[in-house]
Amino acid sequence: MAAYAIDQGTLAATANYAVSYVGADLTVSPRPVTVMADARSRLYGDANPVLSYTVGGHGLVNGDRLTGALASAADGRSEVGAYAISQGTLAASADYALTYRGADLTVTPRPILVRADPQTRSAGTANPSLTYRIGGRGLVAGEHLTGALATTADLESAPGPYRITQGSLTASANYRLGFVGADLTVLPPQPEPLPPPLLLGLDASRLASTAERAARRDGRPAAPELPLRLGAAPGGPLVVADPRFDAILTCAGQQGGCFLTPLPPVSIPSPKPQASLPATAR
Repeated sequence: MAAYAIDQGTLAATANYAVSYVGADLTVSPRPVTVMADARSRLYGDANPVLSYTVGGHGLVNGDRLTGALASAADGRSEVGAYAISQGTLAASADYALTYRGADLTVTPRPILVRADPQTRSAGTANPSLTYRIGGRGLVAGEHLTGALATTADLESAPGPYRITQGSLTASANYRLGFVGADLTVLPPQPEPLPPPLLLGLDASRLASTAERAARRDGRPAAPELPLRLGAAPGGPLVVADPRFDAILTCAGQQGGCFLTPLPPVSIPSPKPQASLPATAR
């Protein structure tokens, strides 16, 4: 506020008057302006937006501007809720009488979307880990979900699809969690594959020992350099066929445990007696 003298200026009277002037002051008082903070909002974990305002009352004149900025106690880690927007350092010159009206900066829950990953397993086996992906705006650095996904499938479950649900998986109140499920598919048990036919060079002396030696046709010693031919029988065991044996060896494995399956007897005709030659032919 300032006072300015009011002088006579050009005020005058005719010569018929003797003018006597008594002055006074023109007082310039501060111009009233009202600053109204704009209500703002943001997601949990985001930076604060610019804190804006509107100037009301008689407004600013002569190109004058306010200086400084509004403020809020909220920061990137502030939890969901309302935080007052204060005048902060916002100010006007002494030519103005500034009135401030505050508002709130509202921190809202951060939206995240959890998508369960589809899973498969064979019947009679344990469930795999039920994993998931996080989309949406994502978690704030250093924060995690708690709990785990769930399914009704267990070791006794028959083949078929079983829904993967949210289970106990949850986030803090600072998040708005959406969930998209998937299926855990239990597959029929896989039959044990039959071993492929083999051609192996094995030491015959390790296969059947006494039974083998008894089955040799002529009692000759085993010839390790001669390979045995092994093939997969329908039931899984290895069947050994070799010209040194007069029976088939069936083996439970490659390291022995073999037994002989006798061949059906073969009748050998007796040789015919030779006729005696005449004496003259000798």
